[in-house]
Amino acid sequence: MVNLMKFPMILAVVAATALQAPAFAQTAAPTVKARATVYSADGTKIGRIDKLVEDSTGAVTGARIVYRGKFITIPANSLSADGDHLKTSLTNDVLKKM
Repeated sequence: MVNLMKFPMILAVVAATALQAPAFAQTAAPTVKARATVYSADGTKIGRIDKLVEDSTGAVTGARIVYRGKFITIPANSLSADGDHLKTSLTNDVLKKM
């Protein structure tokens, strides 16, 4: 189960990522919560966040999802806001190889 106290940190990561990408600079970051939907760069729904992955300092480094029947970890720096959900910069071809 995901600790709800860590979501402000995730929101900050998503907001920072969104500000770095000009296409998303004017899009407000969605509220990141347990089971947030993630879409691929191709626009395909790939899954929902199952667990947040953190480094030894507690910084979020990725989001674990179930994709095609197995757990994969999407790097946090590949996620950005896209309307009311998250979008990774990874394509379906890349995700299939993870």
